[in-house]
Amino acid sequence: MSSVRAPKDEDEEVRARLLAMMGRGQSVAEVIEQITGETPDDEIVRLVTERLRAAAEDGEALDLSAFLTAHASWTEAWA
Repeated sequence: MSSVRAPKDEDEEVRARLLAMMGRGQSVAEVIEQITGETPDDEIVRLVTERLRAAAEDGEALDLSAFLTAHASWTEAWA
């Protein structure tokens, strides 16, 4: 499971931002590629970014692997 969530407090957010500034973070596209093994297109990156934002606003974690699997199934079914 690749669960992601917003920082739980200000200290955690500061640490996350520092790590990103030090080059230790990954882009949404890099994480998607790591999970799926394929380079994502701009549309899926935008969709995942919006879903991550919504989960953060709701205070929820997002199972990114499950989300990507469901999206792939849905896309294949409508292809």
